[in-house]
Amino acid sequence: METDVVRLTAVDLVLDGRGILHAVEFAVGVGQHWVILGPNGSGKTTILQIIAGYQWPTCGRVSVLGQVLGAVDVRELRREIGIVSTAITSRVPGGDTCLQVVMSGRFASLGLFYQRPTEEDAKRAQELLVQVGCGDLRDRAFGVLSAGERQRVMLARALMPSPRLLLLDEPTARLDIGGRESFFRALRDLVQEPSPGVADTSGITRSGGAAAEASTIAAMGGAVPEVSGVGLAAGLPQAYCRETTPPTVLFVTHHVEEVMPIFTHALLLRRGGVVAAGPVEETLTSEKVSAAYDLEIQVLRSGGRLWALPVDDEDA
Repeated sequence: METDVVRLTAVDLVLDGRGILHAVEFAVGVGQHWVILGPNGSGKTTILQIIAGYQWPTCGRVSVLGQVLGAVDVRELRREIGIVSTAITSRVPGGDTCLQVVMSGRFASLGLFYQRPTEEDAKRAQELLVQVGCGDLRDRAFGVLSAGERQRVMLARALMPSPRLLLLDEPTARLDIGGRESFFRALRDLVQEPSPGVADTSGITRSGGAAAEASTIAAMGGAVPEVSGVGLAAGLPQAYCRETTPPTVLFVTHHVEEVMPIFTHALLLRRGGVVAAGPVEETLTSEKVSAAYDLEIQVLRSGGRLWALPVDDEDA
């Protein structure tokens, strides 16, 4: 049994003859929250796709929540993973109410069709909306929300099945500063205290059927291999107990200023390879961030936040 929440070992990915990831290695321990940082095209989103089982590496070893990919049914594994992505947000039916959107997270479906949420589902969805600061949006159509409100509702949706792992793929992209900070406040509150209630996902098909599964795969931009194996019936390590701890967070961004105090560790990428990985204070230094972005950058720390300033040649 694996003891890390996530571990990638010597992971390579080649698509259409082009190397996407090269010898990627890092391990996420229990109680850690990671930011994955790097310029556009550095492989950040691809790593999340691999962790979620929507993309298969060319070589290497991947374990998630105590299970080795290739020896587990990834459909079972995804019951333990929540995802927030602008790609998924754009596919949510605009006419659905916010309550319906959040409840759809129980089934991993984009919309409620033949699924039948229970009164308990509705109660939990409302509690999650309150937790992310959107309690008054319960009956409002998703399509009329601001970009910031949509992403907070999607965060609540991702929390609906009480995931052990939360993958956030540039969730603050396209948000103004107010929307971004509101999202970060909701995320901070989430990791500092357990989410309300515990959803019982035993005995249900989280995918909501083949159509919902295909829709989610398309939104993540990946392809899923046919994998069989032991599944998760035997249970995961006690450290992953959803009743006692909030989910582990992996947050993708290319903005240094989005590295919040809640993040304990960082993975810094450049052109599909790892520049550095480890505690934030040791990883996001001026020297290492400059190497990742091919630009001389000074990383400043103020008020618990990080800020990146390009160094002008005249000031050097």
